[in-house]
Amino acid sequence: EALEDMQNRARDIAKTMPTDFATAGTAVGEVNTRFGLTGDALEELSVKFIKFAELNDTDVSSSIDNVQSMMAAWNVETEDAGLMLDMLTKAGQDSGVAVDTLSQQLMQNKTALDDMGFSLDESVDLLANCEKNGIDTSTMLGGLKKALVNSAKEGKSSADALSELQEKLVGAESDAEASQIAMELFGNKAGPAIADACRDGRLSLEDLGYAMEDLAGTTDSTFDEIQDPLDQMTPILNTLKDTGAQLVTDLGPMIVEVLGTISDGVSALNEWWSSLDENQKGVILTFAGLLAILGPVLSIVGSVISTIGSLVTIMGAASAGGGVMATVIGALTGPIGIAIAAVAALIAIGVALYKNWDTICQWASTMRQKV
Repeated sequence: EALEDMQNRARDIAKTMPTDFATAGTAVGEVNTRFGLTGDALEELSVKFIKFAELNDTDVSSSIDNVQSMMAAWNVETEDAGLMLDMLTKAGQDSGVAVDTLSQQLMQNKTALDDMGFSLDESVDLLANCEKNGIDTSTMLGGLKKALVNSAKEGKSSADALSELQEKLVGAESDAEASQIAMELFGNKAGPAIADACRDGRLSLEDLGYAMEDLAGTTDSTFDEIQDPLDQMTPILNTLKDTGAQLVTDLGPMIVEVLGTISDGVSALNEWWSSLDENQKGVILTFAGLLAILGPVLSIVGSVISTIGSLVTIMGAASAGGGVMATVIGALTGPIGIAIAAVAALIAIGVALYKNWDTICQWASTMRQKV
């Protein structure tokens, strides 16, 4: 029953949003496995992950695995999974960083970020900006940790230490001075890049994080904005596919039975044909050729007879008018009419024989040889 429910929900997803059945099935299966959800909660989060993967140009299966692993590392509850996707989508939009990369960075640097007192949303913001500005994450975190340790010895909080560092870099009298301050903390390679990012406003060490209440619905709204008419047609086409699949499933036994009957008939025909000798096969093939030759003749004769039959019917209806017309019609519908039809048919046959005479002669010669 649980499997059937999951299958039905995957089909419902494909029939209500622009995706394919394979993606819907993968999402439902992975979300059930990684988050343990069933029912409506399973369907809702599966839809969210499909939208998330489409927006961020990533595989839905890997997205589910990476995000769930990151959530487990940061102790994020399953009911907050949707908000987590909204935050990662927002960070990806603002920084251009791949969300899979961001998720992996959050797992790899969890301990260092915890030690420095960064919350999850502050960590996402910091790592996204590091990636955006080409700053090596490990070097950046190593420098920050050093600064925070020194500040802690002086009795300063992490927030105060970061704010003070930001003011030093931005308030330096020159880029060279700012770079020197940064190099003392982050090294000669990363220091200048961090100083430039802070002075240009691309990175802020004292204004990290997101207003979580403003993130809710980011994935859904962004996904809806990028839909075009072709995307809107996809659920309709998927519904037709699903209906067709159900018909095939329901009619399957009947189709198999009919195909079995046809197969038996073809097998019998093949056995009969194989039992004939070469002369018998030759006569049958020759006769078939004659029918092909006389086909146009028979068609012409049929057309002539049909036409005259229609004419006779019309004239018969008009004969009620009496007089000369009735006399003429009577003649045409009597022996004279029949004679005219016969002459017309003979003329048609003659024309057809004339046009196909060479072929008929060749066929007659072949028949003599066969006999």
